[in-house]
Amino acid sequence: MGVNEDHAREERDTLDRQDARRAVGGDRDAFRQLVQRHQDRVFNLALRILRDREDALEVAQDTFLRAHEKLHQYKAEHRFCNWLYRIAQNLAIGRLRTRKPEKAGSDAGELPDLAPGPEDAVGRREQLASVDRGLAGLPEKYRTTLLLRHQEGCSLAEIAYVLDVPVGTVKFRLHQGYLLLRGRLRLNDTP
Repeated sequence: MGVNEDHAREERDTLDRQDARRAVGGDRDAFRQLVQRHQDRVFNLALRILRDREDALEVAQDTFLRAHEKLHQYKAEHRFCNWLYRIAQNLAIGRLRTRKPEKAGSDAGELPDLAPGPEDAVGRREQLASVDRGLAGLPEKYRTTLLLRHQEGCSLAEIAYVLDVPVGTVKFRLHQGYLLLRGRLRLNDTP
């Protein structure tokens, strides 16, 4: 991360802590700010785990309902977004486990385009689509670990907190996830 990104992240974390504290005190606008600040990322995380837009919307809504109920349990020494991602990840995995078999194989359709803008080259979009397909085929524990690391920019310690596993497990899952993804990408490249 660059200096500007670090500064923006610190500002966002400070706002999150302030808004969480105010929301615990009953300030509805403060909680609304938290929702607005994080709703897209929570939805995207759920979508990438579930691969179903409707389920991801429900999990995102449930995440914020659960966060509102449990806000008094949030500890300010942790980043608010990581606490929120942990809730979303747990709800999404729970949804996966209870999903009907015919829906488990459903496709999420078009995933949000991760490319920065329309000026990107077609080749870059094709690469991103290939990576998305490769990620989609990974077991959930590797996919989620890779997404938290690269899409959300979480540190190893933050991923360990979100997934409730030791840092060593995070390192292992990242390594294995990269190997599995690399294998999938090679398979997609062969005609």
